[in-house]
Amino acid sequence: MIRLLERSSSSMMECPELSSTMENLYKELFNNTMKGRWNEVVKAYMNNSYAQEARITRSGDTALHRAVSDSETKIALELLEFVQPDVLENMSNEQGNTPLHLAAALGNLGICEKIVSKNRRVFGARNKDGETPLFLAALHGKEDVFLFLYDYVKEVTDEQYFRRSNGDTVLHVAISFEFFRMAFRIIQLRPDFVDCSNEDGLSPLHILASKPDAFKSSTRLGRFDRITYSYILGFSENTHDKENPQERTNTSDVENPKERSRFVREEKQLRENKHSLFPPNYGLLVLFFKLIWKALLVILRIACIWRLEKIHRKKRLHIWAKRVMDKMVNCTHSYKLLEHGGETPRRISFDAFDGPRFIDDEYLDYDLFRKKEEYLDYESNSDQRRRMMVLEQKKDLPRKKEKRLTPLLVAAKMGVREMVEKILDEYPVAIEDSDPEGKNVVLLAIENRHPQVYIFLKERYSKKPDIFQKIDTQGNSALHMAAHFQGNWSWRIPRSVVQMHQEIKWYKFVKSSMPQDFFFRRNKKGKTPKEVFVETHGELIRDVNEWLNRISEACSVVAALVASAAFATAAAVPGGSKPEGVPTLEGKPAFNVFGLASVVAFCSSVTSLVFFLSLLASRYQYALDFPLKLFLGFTTLFVSIASMMVSFLSGNLFVLDDGLRHVAYLLYVALCLPLIYLALKQLSLYLDLLGSILLKLPKYSQM
Repeated sequence: MIRLLERSSSSMMECPELSSTMENLYKELFNNTMKGRWNEVVKAYMNNSYAQEARITRSGDTALHRAVSDSETKIALELLEFVQPDVLENMSNEQGNTPLHLAAALGNLGICEKIVSKNRRVFGARNKDGETPLFLAALHGKEDVFLFLYDYVKEVTDEQYFRRSNGDTVLHVAISFEFFRMAFRIIQLRPDFVDCSNEDGLSPLHILASKPDAFKSSTRLGRFDRITYSYILGFSENTHDKENPQERTNTSDVENPKERSRFVREEKQLRENKHSLFPPNYGLLVLFFKLIWKALLVILRIACIWRLEKIHRKKRLHIWAKRVMDKMVNCTHSYKLLEHGGETPRRISFDAFDGPRFIDDEYLDYDLFRKKEEYLDYESNSDQRRRMMVLEQKKDLPRKKEKRLTPLLVAAKMGVREMVEKILDEYPVAIEDSDPEGKNVVLLAIENRHPQVYIFLKERYSKKPDIFQKIDTQGNSALHMAAHFQGNWSWRIPRSVVQMHQEIKWYKFVKSSMPQDFFFRRNKKGKTPKEVFVETHGELIRDVNEWLNRISEACSVVAALVASAAFATAAAVPGGSKPEGVPTLEGKPAFNVFGLASVVAFCSSVTSLVFFLSLLASRYQYALDFPLKLFLGFTTLFVSIASMMVSFLSGNLFVLDDGLRHVAYLLYVALCLPLIYLALKQLSLYLDLLGSILLKLPKYSQM
């Protein structure tokens, strides 16, 4: 559990008494640290230099590490008063993190200032992932700490402080973890980071393009949320301070004290007479219901505030993401090189410990460790061994560069319409981009079901038919892409029966914008778009058939039972009939309700039965009116059940005495609960069908 530093281990081996003393010291230091007896730890740091270097946990943490991790800022500052500057250079745990790493990750600015003031060379220390304290501050979104540490290296042109071993820059990680405000600040400070790529060849613009939820066009919002989103402010910094409730006084009350006192008296009298409608012994019951009502109002208010705050955070995220996107697109040079004929791209070496640099091909295999100025002479033997491992791996890297997706293609694939529009506005030449399979921005938007991107491209490039008639390396056209179903994504309405309808809508929409010769064009496998549609949707079709078969049979049985009961009820007239055949209870309101409800129940149940039988007869034909039939079938079925219950309840009133009717009302309410439960249970399916019918174009949702 307890490890000693190399500097003290040799001395203890020579002197067993010293070894025993130091072991006791370390054990005592461990116990005091774990139990929070920080005063004893401070004394140990003050009286014994070995205590400052002691690793007291299995992860190699010192007491200073633990104080920083536990947010014991005051204790950590006291410990730093006694730590020697040279000790800070060697104070790293198993992960390679120094106390400065931990303080930067936690955003503790005070501790960072203290450590840097004692030894600036610790600033360049790297952990096993090649991360500096500056990098960890960006990784965890600690903007204040990042800006403080950046002041020490803002004049350094090398990127070694801003990258880790896999080539990610601080801009990469800030965007990856959606710290867009910090990312915007980083671009302002170092715009050259926009074109930096990691080992996977991904630039910060690629990372942002792969985050569709950071943009409004790809965010799912309900009706209420959309209204709130449109009117809510995006930045609280731009709004005025909220008005102090204590300062909200009515000037008319201050200027007219008599009017104010009269209003108070009337309000008090109103409260006293409020319960006069109830007997005096009902006062406690009324008070109880008032408390329940107030509690419900409080809960509702909290829920609304939470919802508004959530939408506000989402809009702030979208605004900052768009700002970052605009800034990066304006700063990038990748498309500018293409517009000017291009130039030889520079390769980047991903040295985990000396920082990636732009170097030439012939410079790749040597000169990877050169000394920096004041801050770069922090090195250890373990660092040099790991440098050699990285160097050996560099020699085995393939020289052939793999073709990757451009940010525009990634944005089209992920459905980020804002980025597609911005890139094409700034760099029209980007429309010629294609992936290794020969798919351009149009094919990727269609293949991945992004109507908003496709509609934008259709409106923007309506006079460029060659863009929409692009064929990939497998001979697939845009219509083949619309027909192909991958199964790793879904529309926003996930039910298979509705999803099938959405697929048909999408296919027909793309088909309407293509020339007729595309309808029968075959790919390299010899298949037309229609054949591709049938083949790739086979499993979905089977799911639809099974679901439709079950639901239609069940609903048909229920509709038939309701129709039979409604017919029998209509034939049995409550109260009998007079000799001339006129109902005895004719003219009474309850009897009129009974007769009307019976007719509605019978007609709606028969209509529902017809709809479901027609679905059973044509369940293998997916016409565009398929969800409409299902929607009307469910609607008429619910109406028939509700009408049947109304018919029963109105007829039952004639056979009850006046004294039993109050009890019957409670039973009637209880009888309606199953119907309400059934309606709520099927409400989601009902709304899905309604949305599928009303939406002109389907909406995509990432799985």
